Amino acid sequence: MPPPGMPRRRDRAGDGMEPDIILRERCRVCTNTEGDRFVGVRETPKGVTVCFPLGYRLSASEEGLRRDVLQLMSVLEEFLRSPNALAGMGEQLPQFAAFPAAACLELISDYLRRGSWYTEREAVYRAGGRGSIDWGRTIRRELPLFQPDGSPVYTRYTVRVSSPNERGLLTQIHRHCVYESFRRLGWLFTPGMPPKPEGELEVLRFLSVVGDKLARTNNDREKRLFSAMSALLAYLGGEEGKKEFLFGTGAFEYVWEWLVDQLFGIRDKVRYFPTTHWRLGSAAWSNRPLEPDTIMLLDSGVYVLDAKYYRYGVTGDPFHLPGSSSIGKQIIYGEQLASREDLRRRYGGEVPVYNAFLMPWDSGDSPQVYKIIGEAAASWRSGLCPYERIQGILVDTRYLMHHYRRNRRGERARLAGTIRQMDTR
Repeated sequence: MPPPGMPRRRDRAGDGMEPDIILRERCRVCTNTEGDRFVGVRETPKGVTVCFPLGYRLSASEEGLRRDVLQLMSVLEEFLRSPNALAGMGEQLPQFAAFPAAACLELISDYLRRGSWYTEREAVYRAGGRGSIDWGRTIRRELPLFQPDGSPVYTRYTVRVSSPNERGLLTQIHRHCVYESFRRLGWLFTPGMPPKPEGELEVLRFLSVVGDKLARTNNDREKRLFSAMSALLAYLGGEEGKKEFLFGTGAFEYVWEWLVDQLFGIRDKVRYFPTTHWRLGSAAWSNRPLEPDTIMLLDSGVYVLDAKYYRYGVTGDPFHLPGSSSIGKQIIYGEQLASREDLRRRYGGEVPVYNAFLMPWDSGDSPQVYKIIGEAAASWRSGLCPYERIQGILVDTRYLMHHYRRNRRGERARLAGTIRQMDTR
């Protein structure tokens, strides 16, 4: 049951809110073509829409679709928190609004669980009854009886009780925060909308009050609530909060690379980067190293993975496959790794190095989440070394986004087995 005071949304002509739209009508999969590259959640003239990446298969049920949206936002938010992932984005980074999605979801969930507004309890003092005795007030207000030895005995006490202060400032702040959260993400949970709060949104004043309350509370639930309120208020007070709601990017290729590296990669891959340098007489100059997307080390070999957010898995068009420059770089990576002495010692001689491009794909109802579609080669190489034949692998986008934190060892072995199918062809 929704909390009291949750009327259904009216049309924009009514209270300024968008009309009711079922969740499925808000969701679509982008094509990654010109003008349709944005992945994430954003406000449009027709309302809030959710754009999923290439190859993502949307759930059939409304509840499943809700989980899809939450997972997409979780992936985007975790990517944003990863400094190494953001380092290479450059000017693409501003396409991510600094929107506190987790804070809004916490505020909405807390409100639905609570079933009401947050109300701060204020102290009330009265004579007698149950409660904590306030000795200072008792001594000032009550007349004692004196025992024969002269010591006082109090038969009535002033006790401290508490009652909800529903008109308190924190309640008003909570109303504003819940309303703003529902305005952006409430459609994920219910078509209802809490009433618009009275009074202005005084961000600086509200932040000060919430910050003070957060510093003084020891209640874990209140800490989560006040932290969420603080994050949302900071966003609303910044420049991003004054623009149309946006949370996502038109450069999802960076997120795709990050997802692949999270599931398959080693954490110290920088030590395996190929390097070059200049000798200038008695001096030397080191260039920036070449940086493969992902390196996977298994007992079966070294795997160099290039995450390509390309359209081939959707279109089947060879023009949407990696070109000569990408193929050449993969061969360089493989050759460098095959020549390393530390890896020769690890594998007891010749280093088994494999190369692969990983591209998005919708596997449909098939249990196959990794699919080999062919291999790339270079005319100046014999192809006798495994790394000179770069395998084209399609990866189910939905599966990757929902499993990039799970069973890494099993998934690495599964992908490696798919890549090594080249040995049987």
